Amino acid sequence: MKRAFSTVACMDADAPQIIEACYKYQMDGVEIRLDKDNSVLGKQSKEELEELAKVFRLAGITVVDLGSSICIKEYNEKHTLTMQRILECAEQLDAKGIRVFLGNFSSKVNPNLPKPDYEGIVRQLKELCTVANVYNTEVWVETHNEFATGKVLKQLISDVDCHNLKIIWDIMHPIEDGEGIKETWGYIGDRIAHVHIKDGFDRKDPVWHDYQYTCLGEGALPIGSIIKLLENEGYQGYYSLEWEAAWRGELAGYENSLDWVLKQYTDYLEAYQKNQLKVTAETIIDNRVQNACLKKYGVSTVIEPGKTYHLTVPYQEYVTNSYNTVYGMITLYTPGGIMTRRIYLEQELCGRKGITFTAVDENELKLELGLKGFGKAVFYQPLLQECPRKPERKVRVASVFIKVKKELSYGEHLRQIEDGIDRAAKDGVDLVGLAENLNTRVQVIPEEEIFGTLDGMYCSMLKRKAKEHQCYIFCSFNELDEEGVRRNTAVLFGRNGEIAGKYYKTHIAMSEYERGIVPGDVYPVFDTDFGRVGLLICWDAYFPGPARAMVQQGAEMLLIPTAGNPTYRHIARAKEHGVYTIVSCVYGTSDSGIACTKIIDPCGEILAHTKEDGQAAKAVIDLNEEKHIYWLSVGAADAIPANIYRHEVRDDLKDMF
Repeated sequence: MKRAFSTVACMDADAPQIIEACYKYQMDGVEIRLDKDNSVLGKQSKEELEELAKVFRLAGITVVDLGSSICIKEYNEKHTLTMQRILECAEQLDAKGIRVFLGNFSSKVNPNLPKPDYEGIVRQLKELCTVANVYNTEVWVETHNEFATGKVLKQLISDVDCHNLKIIWDIMHPIEDGEGIKETWGYIGDRIAHVHIKDGFDRKDPVWHDYQYTCLGEGALPIGSIIKLLENEGYQGYYSLEWEAAWRGELAGYENSLDWVLKQYTDYLEAYQKNQLKVTAETIIDNRVQNACLKKYGVSTVIEPGKTYHLTVPYQEYVTNSYNTVYGMITLYTPGGIMTRRIYLEQELCGRKGITFTAVDENELKLELGLKGFGKAVFYQPLLQECPRKPERKVRVASVFIKVKKELSYGEHLRQIEDGIDRAAKDGVDLVGLAENLNTRVQVIPEEEIFGTLDGMYCSMLKRKAKEHQCYIFCSFNELDEEGVRRNTAVLFGRNGEIAGKYYKTHIAMSEYERGIVPGDVYPVFDTDFGRVGLLICWDAYFPGPARAMVQQGAEMLLIPTAGNPTYRHIARAKEHGVYTIVSCVYGTSDSGIACTKIIDPCGEILAHTKEDGQAAKAVIDLNEEKHIYWLSVGAADAIPANIYRHEVRDDLKDMF
């Protein structure tokens, strides 16, 4: 494999710096992006270019091509004059090709762009190829714009009919236009002279035509499959990294030094070479038959006990009949061939599934890719890499029970709540839970606190306590919101007393309606420094929908301030979504021996519970710990509840109810 990179990644670098980088990262060639004045690394005169050519020849580094910015939309004789000068430079530098674009640049969908003059483009390319022939050089058209696909370019190549018209396969752009990699090669493989390597994913935004760019390995482009296809087809050209941070704003968040850019390229190629799951360039699974059930493809490899791996699979979904039709799943086996765990690959990006797992005593991995029901999908080269083990994400949780003493004054009642928080947090805690509308449970309440504000006595005390103990606190209270509307509001206070989340109860009891309380209509989730959480209030938790909406948005914990105590509904919310559920209740009644204030794990187990006044149900939970249930859908193996429920729920049927 001949490696190269485009100097678009280092427009300010000079030849010695470029050559040093080539040596360090074993690059065989360099693709020089021309400056705005079409100079080459700042060199223009014949003498300067000859000296530059000597530097690269002595270093043994090939100048593969010169990348111009010329974009041909119609015939323009100025292009030929400009290109003649660039062709002279290419000849001096022993560069085989010069790059040109065709059509209109537009990263967003724009139906008002003028249509390129096809006949004018053909005429211009014929003329350029004739001139290039004089300099023993080729004209390289990049897959871009209206000429991104092999299908379109095949016709263009035929119409131009010049042997030295070649193609740069920028791997992203044909895929953006819906063309498969084998299709692209089938149309223009015999004319591909150069390949641009990059990564990204479909934004799934109708405004954007272009994919969002990423670091190699972080996107969904089937880079491994493209490399394998090229190797299988005997491709002899360069694989060139084109890192476009100069005009791709989404790449600005990376380090972007030339050293970093080339390291991520060589690291990816090394991972590709080490990949244990080398299969065909692409696997097509077509299950478009009547009463389709299950169709899948499997591949196995050896893994090492104690090691952690990240497995990714790019794919293209062409037609399916439900939300969860396309799937990937890993099965892990012990040395004795006993199946231990089966885990669905998660949807990491649009067009990419993946999973991180640690082998315990397992030494074999089987990956299956398939369709459940009607559909067609193309799966590309999976990539299995060793990676660091997930760190623990331990959260110290305390759900407080306060016995309501109606005879207390409001101030005494708030001090009782404050004392409960202090006891719960005295040994250090990350999250404290309080019951629904706990502040208004006494007989005499100040008028302004019956429907209070975030600056009232109750909330001000909770802000102070959160800051004092450097913990999150959740609760609910009857609020008069900013617009003067009465709400039952759940609040999550952050470690510094700030508002980290706010939710309006959506399922309002009749008694609340009668008090003028207005329901909310959204299910937000909130990010904390330990994970993502959702807030539910009492009656909300009696129904499966609110919890599901929050878990679909990534909630890992459900925080429930409540007055009612439907213990088995709380357990159901935890089990049916595979998430931790933290309940803080007003009244001390038990249900089947389980106290009202409790902490429930993703398998429905009660980790702690209490109904003792001023005490807290306390637990340390690890959000990265795998909780398993045996024989949960996947046969005689352990399954992760949340993983199973996410991938087997029939969301496609919801409109039928």
